[in-house]
Amino acid sequence: MPEQSTVLAEACTNNSVSNVVSILSSNPALITEPVTWSDSDGQELSTPPIFIAIDYGHADLVKEMLQFFKDDVSIDTLKSGSGDYNALGWASW
Repeated sequence: MPEQSTVLAEACTNNSVSNVVSILSSNPALITEPVTWSDSDGQELSTPPIFIAIDYGHADLVKEMLQFFKDDVSIDTLKSGSGDYNALGWASW
């Protein structure tokens, strides 16, 4: 069985809102953990899962994922896997 982070990355890529919500409900810490995924150009990346939804333009999924951010973790300070971009910067690409 694939790791939960792999399933989460695939669900984010495929805009499977119900699967993403289910996975994050059972393991909310995954919202900030880097997961490995491939962008539309085939480049392998490692970022928190919300970056996948942003990259693929899944606005409804991003909206659902925002509920999993707690007071101690701000979407504004969450960085990409390399630490170069926050979510807003990623969305501006």
